[in-house]
Amino acid sequence: MHFEEWKFANNTDRDSAMKIVQMVYTYPNNEVMYEKRYSQFIIDENRIYLLETGAKFAEPFAIEYKNLIEQFVKSNYNNR
Repeated sequence: MHFEEWKFANNTDRDSAMKIVQMVYTYPNNEVMYEKRYSQFIIDENRIYLLETGAKFAEPFAIEYKNLIEQFVKSNYNNR
């Protein structure tokens, strides 16, 4: 499993980056390159978290971790 955190100066930059990521993942002929990546994105204040697996059997783990990270972020960072 692969985990990344991308930090941005503001939510506008974050949203622009997410649009680019979505375009890349769905752009014609890119499906072949990304079809074996099972990605989960978590959007937070000035951040995007990416959980990605390279195997279909591991996708449920990425979904479970995404839910746990969302709960953690919500309870620890959104109450600042």
